[in-house]
Amino acid sequence: MAWDWLRLYHGTVRDTKLALIAKKAKAHKTAVISAWVFLLEFASQNQNRGTIEGLDLEEMALDLDLEDDVVERIVDHMRERGLLDGDKISNWNKRQPKRERESDETNADRQRRFRERQKAAREVGGAEVTERNAEVTPSVTHNAALDTDTDKEREDSPSNEGVPSRVRSTAPAGPTAQEVSLAVDLYNATAEQNGLPRAQKLTDKRRRALAARLRDCGGLPGWEVALEKLGASPFLTGRTDRGFRADLDFLCQERSFTKLLEGSYDDRRPAPSAARLGSSPVMDAVRELYREAQDRELAA
Repeated sequence: MAWDWLRLYHGTVRDTKLALIAKKAKAHKTAVISAWVFLLEFASQNQNRGTIEGLDLEEMALDLDLEDDVVERIVDHMRERGLLDGDKISNWNKRQPKRERESDETNADRQRRFRERQKAAREVGGAEVTERNAEVTPSVTHNAALDTDTDKEREDSPSNEGVPSRVRSTAPAGPTAQEVSLAVDLYNATAEQNGLPRAQKLTDKRRRALAARLRDCGGLPGWEVALEKLGASPFLTGRTDRGFRADLDFLCQERSFTKLLEGSYDDRRPAPSAARLGSSPVMDAVRELYREAQDRELAA
């Protein structure tokens, strides 16, 4: 049986996993997003709901106006990142229930659930629950459709130690272990594209430093901005006379990371004009000394 609807959770378009898949698959992020929505819709309408059994990748590429090899790479990396489990959409039954409310639910059942919500709200000192909002599904502030962490893992997080369970949701959350791991994957993808050293091991020291930098830049979206600036910097990618190449440890240093975000490593050298190309050897030497001084200042 085909269903007429499916859930698309808030944050899907900005989900960092999709950005990482785009880097790995060498595809535009919009192509990955459209492919993910295509797979969700296909799985929702499939006879064996929640699976992509019988999917023709060539037809999918035709529908999305993408090259066949691009679609194949995207789907392969979705399996690698855990969005797909073989031919199944991961966590489908949890994220995509058959219906919002069982059809045989009576008015008495709804009234009973409403009274239970009122009682629970009074016990924890929460806001008054009305019959109207008692039936509304809570809004999702994270991407539950792609989230593979379990509730138990989040509850047992060290950042929650000593915090009463009923107020944990209001405490400021630091980067999770999964977000730190994704940040390393994003760095390695940038490193491969720019000839920088890959991070081979996530040590405890690196994990702490990386978590601190994620807090500094507002999480994974800010980390992506920093990586874009890293890839665009001639000095940090070895495209100057000094041949310096940044690595993950350099990026995780507070001073280096701050200078990167503030634009200290941006390429500010103007393109040579025809007049400057024909300048005197003395002026060329002066400009070379100036560039070397700039590089030394950046390295400091």
